[in-house]
Amino acid sequence: MTGNELLGVPIRGEISHYSNKPYAEPKDPQGFIDAIMAALDVDQVDSIRWSQYTPYFNDGDPCYFSVGEPLISFVGNNEDSENYIEGDYGDFLADYELGNEEQNQLGVSSDDMKVIKAAFDAINDVGYERLLQDTFGDPAEVTIGSDDRQFHVEYYEHD
Repeated sequence: MTGNELLGVPIRGEISHYSNKPYAEPKDPQGFIDAIMAALDVDQVDSIRWSQYTPYFNDGDPCYFSVGEPLISFVGNNEDSENYIEGDYGDFLADYELGNEEQNQLGVSSDDMKVIKAAFDAINDVGYERLLQDTFGDPAEVTIGSDDRQFHVEYYEHD
């Protein structure tokens, strides 16, 4: 364990840093934590994941840190389940893969989807970019589960 935490939620793994980007006005980290924890409170949610990194090459333009597509996994949605929904990221689904049919199949209400989408919005909010880079590193893949409610950080290989 790195000994790091974000507002009382433990962070496990190696934290690295790579980019030097101009950032938007920072937001209060509590709003980020509140959105993530609210999504983890949805009964069907298993975990939330995102990657974050600075690209090595950007067609001659400056390379800046950014946060990737937020992903979510649901309890019971795996290769062994009868109604398995396989997304572009395996068991983890992106926002664009969560239409009404998928919501019904997963048993997620429209109110719960609003909570999940609010967590996705927080992850994508540029007001939290500096917080995410400083806290979890660059490059990193960050996962938080509804069971242990700890951030798990792994080094993220990217192009």
